[in-house]
Amino acid sequence: PALALLGGTTVVKTLARNIKVKVEEGTASHRVVVVAGEGVRTGDTIPGDLVIRTAIRVPAKLSWRQARIVRKFATLEPQEVGIVVEGVPSSTDHKLEVNVVDADKIVNTVVREVVIKKMEKNITA
Repeated sequence: PALALLGGTTVVKTLARNIKVKVEEGTASHRVVVVAGEGVRTGDTIPGDLVIRTAIRVPAKLSWRQARIVRKFATLEPQEVGIVVEGVPSSTDHKLEVNVVDADKIVNTVVREVVIKKMEKNITA
């Protein structure tokens, strides 16, 4: 993922030899990269172009340091409505960590309503 985000060079193994390929900054998965003159050579003909389709692999598990860096990066991105990234504060978060988007049903079993019949109980100050 770092090579796709930041750009750089990588080695691609072809049938004939290994070729250095420049990867542009911000390369997405399934993007086509064409390397002129590095395609298949057949006999005495001029070689064609090598066509490479990128495949960006996302790691299944991050170390704590990698996760921390990715969270910092996620805080820099503009927030989109309906997208919540775990561990990244958003504008819909409540400062007391109360779910304000989907409110929970409040069930209070401690305080019970006491029914008082009129004129049966004195109110003292």
